[in-house]
Amino acid sequence: MSYCMDEKLVSLDDLQRRNQKSPILANLRTDTETKRCILKPVTANDFEAIWSLYSDAKVRQYLGGVIDESTYQNRFDQMCQEENPNHYWSIRDKQNQHFVGLISLDEYHKADEIEVSFQLSPAWYGKGLGTEVVGAVLDYGFSQLGVAPIVAETQTANVSSCKLLERVGMILEQTIERFGAIQGVYRINKMTDSSK
Repeated sequence: MSYCMDEKLVSLDDLQRRNQKSPILANLRTDTETKRCILKPVTANDFEAIWSLYSDAKVRQYLGGVIDESTYQNRFDQMCQEENPNHYWSIRDKQNQHFVGLISLDEYHKADEIEVSFQLSPAWYGKGLGTEVVGAVLDYGFSQLGVAPIVAETQTANVSSCKLLERVGMILEQTIERFGAIQGVYRINKMTDSSK
């Protein structure tokens, strides 16, 4: 059996080997919160809400485009598996529990690095929630898990995401061509008072 992870197929054995190499990520299954949001580990109940991200052309503009439902089903199943070394949080508004988006800490393309990734529903763009949740997950990674550094990769054409990463204190380390586009690779070694 294999699972689709960001355009790569990996076997269950490979996922389990990664889990042994990344014990910190294996123990991330916990809730966290910010001033305005609650972040909960993804469960089967999040299927439709997260599908709304993967099927939205605006959300997926810089993420390889909309994917078909079968591919999404494979990705979602992988997100929910206990043996998956990566961790995915569903983001919900504290006030009314409305779905805001998805954020994760997972292995970067280089297996010895951890990446923060996020997707927000367009209804929540421009409200500062992305900065809030990314900052909180970075802080959680550093203070609770002892993970450092943490990286992020986004298309340089995605100016909003680039600015968000810079607001939380991440530094553009390099640009590379991957997935047919120029990507900015950002890195942060620890949270500073100004980036929290």
